[in-house]
Formats: sequence, C-alpha cells, structure tokens
Amino acid sequence: MLAAMLLTYAALDSLYILHANQAAVVVRLGQPVASLNAAGAADSGLKLKWPLVDRVIRFDRRTTGVEADPIEAITADGRPVLVDAFLHYRVLQPLKVYQAAGDAKATSERLGQLLNAVVRETVARRPYAALIGDSDASLQQARATVNAEAEAGGLGVEIVDLGLNHLDPTPPEVQAVIHRMQAAETAEAAAIRAAGEQQKQQLMALADKDAGVIRATAIGQSEAIWGQGDAGRADIFAKVYGKDPGFAHFYQAMRAYEGALGDKQTTLILSSSSAFFQAFQKGPRY
Repeated sequence: MLAAMLLTYAALDSLYILHANQAAVVVRLGQPVASLNAAGAADSGLKLKWPLVDRVIRFDRRTTGVEADPIEAITADGRPVLVDAFLHYRVLQPLKVYQAAGDAKATSERLGQLLNAVVRETVARRPYAALIGDSDASLQQARATVNAEAEAGGLGVEIVDLGLNHLDPTPPEVQAVIHRMQAAETAEAAAIRAAGEQQKQQLMALADKDAGVIRATAIGQSEAIWGQGDAGRADIFAKVYGKDPGFAHFYQAMRAYEGALGDKQTTLILSSSSAFFQAFQKGPRY
C-alpha cells in the first residue's frame, strides 16, 4: 500500500503544465538544468521532470508593474521634490532572471531599487522647470538608463515603460523636518570627528611617551655595553702593555700614524730620522 502511494505521488510529481503566459526554469538540486518558454519560444504545455529532485521556478511572461516608494530628491536648481515613479517590465530570458535574482518577487524588488536610483539621478540633473515642461524627454532618458543597467546586471528583462505618478514640490513642513535631520546628522558627524581626533591625539601622545622610554632604555643599554667594551679593551691593553712594553709603544705609534696620516689631505714635512718614524725604522722591538 505504501509503495503504491509513493509511486502514485512520484508519477503525479513528475508532470506539470506550463501555460503560454509563463516562462520557467527547471532547477535540479540547486542547479538550473532547463529554461522554458523564453521570449520567442513556444515551450508551453504538459512537461515532465524528475520527481522530488526537480523544482520548477515560474515567471510571468506578461508585462509586470513595479511601484517604487515615493522618494525625496533635489533638482539641479536645488529644489526639494517628492517623486513617485513606476515601471513596467517583461521577462525575456528566465534563466538570467533566475541567476540574477532568484524569483519574480526578488526581480521586482531589485528593479524597484534600480528605479529609485535612476529617478533620483535624473531629477538631480535637471532643474524643476525642465522636469515639468519636458518630462517625456526625462522619462525616456530614465527608461534607457534603467534598461542599460538591467542589461549590464544580467537581469534578463526588458523595461517596457517608465513614468511618474507624482512630481510635487516638498511641503514646507517636510522641508523643515529634512533640514532638522540634516542639522542633526551634521552635528553627530562633527561630534564623531571630534571624538576621533581626541582619541588620535591621546594615542599619539601615548605612542610618543612609549617611544621616548624605549629610546632612553636603548641608549642606556648601548652606553652600558659600550662602557663594558671600553673597560674590557683597557684591561686587555693593560695586560698586554705589562707583558710587552715594546709592543705597547709600537701600538701607540701605529695609532699616532693613523691619526696623523688617516686624512689624505694632511701633509707632513719631517726628517726620515725623526723620532716619529722610529716604529717604521725599528719595528715593534725598539
């Protein structure tokens, strides 16, 4: 009995009807495997799919409307306006629509966001009088921009129409609210910058203090090591001088030669029998 019920369910789940006004993408285990009834195709009718494995994502091939939320924008001449826009689109390539957005609802939401951005940009480029007097040109430009953005984003749709429900100047009370919000945001930004600058100065002061301590410690350690080296050197020399006074005299003479003749610009005029040159004449045993 259970086996018969499972077979019946599988048989029913393997069949579906795709209407002429629908496009679809067949998804198998998360991967699209077929695109049906795209623009220019005629793939409607009774279809087969793998039961429990395939999932059919449907899209309406008819024109679909998207109503954007009213937005506040600033015209090119600095006039605040409230804009209420809409667009109509049609699915051309259901596979691209699925890959870009997933389903029809997500596609409409994405197009609504794109519509708001393009309308805001279009309003910002034109003065208020031009928007009112030549709205057709503005809307044509906006529709072309939305189409280009949708194509660039691989949405697989065509923008059929784009228009404005309302283009009204912002009421004074709304402008006052906007100004208060802008002033509050400006004050908050200034406070954040001031706090950041104060924290920066504190960190820099702490870093300078730490650097001074590290530098002083390093100098003290280097001087101590240098002193230990000098003391060891003096002790070695003292031991050597005590064992061999002739070598000590010779070494001092070599140091004197180094100091007097190390500078290539120094000229000495001395007799070859001068005591200064005894180390050269007699060696370390004079």
